[in-house]
Amino acid sequence: MSSLSTYRAENGVSQRSFAKMIGVDQSIVSRLENGMVPSLTLAARIERATSGKVPALSWIKEDAAERGAA
Repeated sequence: MSSLSTYRAENGVSQRSFAKMIGVDQSIVSRLENGMVPSLTLAARIERATSGKVPALSWIKEDAAERGAA
């Protein structure tokens, strides 16, 4: 599993070109790399564009209450 910024760096993909791949403005890619959580639809597009290297579920952060309930 990889973060979006790591994926881009390892694959030599600019924010602008990745944004075009997933159909958003470059500013959205910047915001995603700085902590914005995407919608499920956008997360799925990212997963597809990265061939699963940045899974949609990687954007979901488990909180302490959920860990204790499991």
